[in-house]
Order: sequence, then structure tokens, then C-alpha cells
Amino acid sequence: MKREHFVVILISSIFLVACGSNQVEIQTNDSPVTPTVAAWHADVQAVTELSEQIEQDPHDVEAFNQRGLAYFNLEQYEKAIADFSQAIELDPEYAQAYTNRGIAYATTQQTGPAVADYNRSIELDPELAQTYLSRADIYHQIGLFEKCAADLLQAIELDPEAAAPYLTLGMLWAEQEQYEDALPYLEKAADLGLPEAKHIAEIVQQAMTTH
Repeated sequence: MKREHFVVILISSIFLVACGSNQVEIQTNDSPVTPTVAAWHADVQAVTELSEQIEQDPHDVEAFNQRGLAYFNLEQYEKAIADFSQAIELDPEYAQAYTNRGIAYATTQQTGPAVADYNRSIELDPELAQTYLSRADIYHQIGLFEKCAADLLQAIELDPEAAAPYLTLGMLWAEQEQYEDALPYLEKAADLGLPEAKHIAEIVQQAMTTH
């Protein structure tokens, strides 16, 4: 196997892992986050407290959204989707709830509904960087690489200090064997604190010497 082909396969496998984590690597307190053991207990408690809050006020939009986040972190995705849907029903212009539900749909492999929710969220609030990052993941999965790159560039424009879009875009270019395009984004991601980006940049630099 040629070295450049091996590099593409390696980058592709890393990309899949990174994109999977991007689905839950959200930058605000109103969005799903990767669960930890300590967070699991907090989310269980949150579900209890928010359920009581909803019982007292069944029109509390943010309570449904927050309980949806807790359910998501507990990997109870159908309940999360139901709560995000209720938040949307109560406030049809709540962009973050569409993004959150889109992430839940994507996590359960419901690609079409996920894209529809991301699109609607962007219509309502085009300033949510994470929505573009999450939609980019879907576009990558279905082979729409130009749209994937465009969304990643938009995410970078909206939040230039977030490392994940740089890393993902760098891996996208590397996967396409566009190593010179990939390297600056990987180096930027490393500068922003992602140690894995430095390792991938080293692989890309080695590929550039033999490509």
C-alpha cells in the first residue's frame, strides 16, 4: 500500500471518531455535552428537578429544553427528542432547541430530520456556530464535502477561538489528500489546545514529503 493511501485511510478513521464526538461537543450551556460519571449523577438530579418544574408550569419552554439536555446526556435519546420537540411546540422560533433536537436525531442516525432541524435553526439564528459544525458532520457522512467545508468555514468565522472546526476542516482536507490546505487548520487547532491536532499535523507533514 502506498504511504499516501495509508495516510488517507488513517485520517479517515480519525475523522469518523472526531465527527462522532462533534455531535455532542457543544459550546454553550444550553446544548448537549459529553457525559462524565459525575455529570451523570447531576443529570439524573436535573431530570427530577425539571420534571417537578414542568409539572408546576407545563408551558416552561426552557425547562423542557434543559430536561432534554439531561436526557441526552443520559443517552435517553427518544425522551430528549420528545422534550426538545415540546420546547419547539411552545416556542417555534427557539433556534437552540432545533439544534439540540438535530444533534439527538443525528446521534440516533436519523439524518434527514437532523439536517431539517439544523437548517431551521440556521434560518432562525444564523449565528450559532455549533449548528454549522453539526451539519458539517452530516454533510461529510453523505459525501457532500464542499458543503461540509463551507459549514466548517462558517463555524470558524462565527467562533474563531473554537478549536473543533479547525481540526475537522484540517482532517477533511487531509482526507481529500489536500495536505497543504489541511496543515494550517491542524496547526491552528493545536495552537488552540487540541493535542491530537498536533499529532495529525505531523502525519500530514510526513505525507507531504512523500506525496
